[in-house]
This record gives sequence, C-alpha cells and structure tokens, in this order.
Amino acid sequence: MFMTQSRYRLRATTLSVLSMLPLSACLDNGGPDWVIPGHTVSTNAGAGGSISPANAAVEHGSRTSFNITPDEGYSITQVTGCGGLLSGTTYTSGAIVTDCTVNANFSISSHTITAKAGVGGKVSPLSTTINHGNSTSFTILPETGYNIDSVTGCDGSLSDTTYTTGPVTKECTITANFVINNHTVSTITGSGGSINPPERSIQHGNSTSFIVTPDTGYDIDRVKGCNGSLSGTTYTTGPVTEECTVTASFVIKNHTVTASA
Repeated sequence: MFMTQSRYRLRATTLSVLSMLPLSACLDNGGPDWVIPGHTVSTNAGAGGSISPANAAVEHGSRTSFNITPDEGYSITQVTGCGGLLSGTTYTSGAIVTDCTVNANFSISSHTITAKAGVGGKVSPLSTTINHGNSTSFTILPETGYNIDSVTGCDGSLSDTTYTTGPVTKECTITANFVINNHTVSTITGSGGSINPPERSIQHGNSTSFIVTPDTGYDIDRVKGCNGSLSGTTYTTGPVTEECTVTASFVIKNHTVTASA
C-alpha cells in the first residue's frame, strides 16, 4: 500500500516539474517530439468549373477555405463535404478531424431570348430559353399586305422568314419590323382619250382615283379594272391588294344631220 502511494506521488511530481519546463526542453536533448496531427482535405470538381487549391494540409481541429470558380457559361450548383458552408464562391470547411473531400458540381447557364414584333406581323415563338453558347431560330410572319422590313438582335441573320441568332451568351431580344406593301396601278387607254395619271403607287388595301378624259369628238365607252367604278369622268378603284390595271376605251360621237327645205 505504501509503495503504490509513493508511485502516485512520484508521477505527480514528475508531471508538475515537466509542466514548468519550456517546450524546447522537452524537444531537445533527445526528448520526444510532440506533433499536432494533420489531415488532408482533397477536392473533386465536376465538369464546368474548378476548385483552388486542389488540396490542403490542415491541422487537427482547424478550418480551411477553397475558391470555387465556374467556367464561362456555368454556375455553381452545389458544394459539399468536410462540414463546410458556401458563401459566394468561397467554401469554408468545418473543423477538420479526419481526411475529407470537398465536392463541387456545376451546371451550364441558360439564357432567355424574347421577341418583339412591330405593326404588320408577328414572331414565333415569343420567347425561348437555350443553353449558354447555343443558337436558336425564330419564324418571322408578316401579315397580308406587309413585308419584313428588318429583324435585329442577338447577333442573328435573316434568311427568307427564318431569323437565326448567333451563339447566345446573355439575355437578348429579337425585334422584327414590317412595312406595308405598295402596289402599282397602271392604265391602258384606247384611241380617243386619256387617263390621268398614267399610273399610281398606293399602299396595300387603299383605293385610288383616275380622271378619264375623252378627246374632242369622243365619248367614254367603258372603263374597267381593279374592281373600280366610274362616276362621270372619275374612275375609283376598289381596295387594291395586288398590281392591277385600269383600262379605258372610247367611241367616236355620232351626229344627227337633219335636212330642211
């Protein structure tokens, strides 16, 4: 019993003396090296981005941080591992007590393209969403009596009624403008008179008028074309939806001669 108590007192005394020594005294002169254990934090980045640094050596119980960098056209989807948290593009681990791995996943960005149409037509579809760097097409549809004037936006090009964008790297807008068609109304006259003016150019759906003038000694015989009607010497077309021609013919006047005795 006395021996056991003596041993306890000796160990306590030894520990008390060691606690008063500087750390260098414990490490020098062939004494033991006291080393805090370390852990390796490795990383794994999916397609579309990177993690920096690629790995880190961390003391037991400490924390460390990594920069999560998505490639152009990608965004961070999720970062997990080592009990950490993501703030912006910085991922900070929890207290490291064992080797662990930080995993980062990325997703390709998408962009919405919207379409606007002026008076006289429409664009189909009105909007679409595509992956970063891709191209897409829209159909430009003028209404009856209109033509496509211009289509702009998203670095695209027009072929007939199809507008194809360039590679899309951000939100953008397609704008289509239309112009109303013009139609030429021409005239033909037979001998014995004239039509004024000889022709007109008018917008789709409008009507126009001509003056039909017989020469001296002639009368108007008939005026036709462009779904029009004659009133006196004025010929008015119907609504013009295509090129057409007004034709006028004339007849020589007849005179009655009476005899007197």
